[in-house]
Amino acid sequence: MRHVHVLTALAAACLTTACHGVDSSTVATHEIRAEMTLTADGYGETEVVVQLEARNHTLGYVELEGGEQMVVHARGYDLPLDERWLDYHTDVPTDRGETEFQIRLERVYGVHAPDSWVHMPQGFRIYRNPGVYLLDWDTIPIEWDVISDDAMTVAVDGPCIDRFEEDIAPRRDVGALVLRPGDLYVDEHWDGELCELTVTVERRRPGQVDSAFGGGFITATQVRESRILVEY
Repeated sequence: MRHVHVLTALAAACLTTACHGVDSSTVATHEIRAEMTLTADGYGETEVVVQLEARNHTLGYVELEGGEQMVVHARGYDLPLDERWLDYHTDVPTDRGETEFQIRLERVYGVHAPDSWVHMPQGFRIYRNPGVYLLDWDTIPIEWDVISDDAMTVAVDGPCIDRFEEDIAPRRDVGALVLRPGDLYVDEHWDGELCELTVTVERRRPGQVDSAFGGGFITATQVRESRILVEY
């Protein structure tokens, strides 16, 4: 799958400030904030990323030691997460809608956190937009083939415009968002020639983080991309 890396608050801070790992044997489970993101892009896999923040250490992230580990379970798969810089990661070979993903922290030095869970929202397909649109004249339909009750976000970006983003509230999905003349702001340096824009549509569903943690979140997202051509 194409990995979509989400920059968490801790990761963003670590780009400019020194972060440090904290040995998990010195951190109680209730002192850990767990941030869990699951992302599927329609290629048959789900990327699972977990960040464990040590709440009692400024810019400290938990390094699991001594046999402690994060494990994800879904549709018969039981996969340990591999450690990366600041987080833990694996790919699960399923992205089917309504699949329950359960993530557990198995501990040697503290209380287990076995039941963080989320259901993957339904996948969808973006309809292709043929032809070339005139930004100051045409309406641009962005349409997808499966509607749901989940929250969504539609973003449009490219070298010739300012980034556009609009949220669709839960139970407001009608399978389309229409861009009208003036919705996209033209970059002042664009000469008006042919320009390719990237359309990104996300469908998100929150889950429940195990109560043994000292806070956090778990979210599953289906994300799809398409391209449109514009002139001015």
